[in-house]
Amino acid sequence: MPVKIKVKELRKATMYTQRQVADLLGITESNYRKLENSRIKSISLDTIDFLCTFFKCSPNDIFELVD
Repeated sequence: MPVKIKVKELRKATMYTQRQVADLLGITESNYRKLENSRIKSISLDTIDFLCTFFKCSPNDIFELVD
């Protein structure tokens, strides 16, 4: 089952730009765009931890299984 990463919705709700979140994560904006569009093959636990802390959510809010 494919996994969708829902950080785009979380980011837009907080009014941050892709560049701002990418800078805080310490990655390029291009790589952050890939993350938002679920075009990555893996994600580190540190990145998941940062996103959960930054968006004040749980991993369940970030990931969605797609049929």
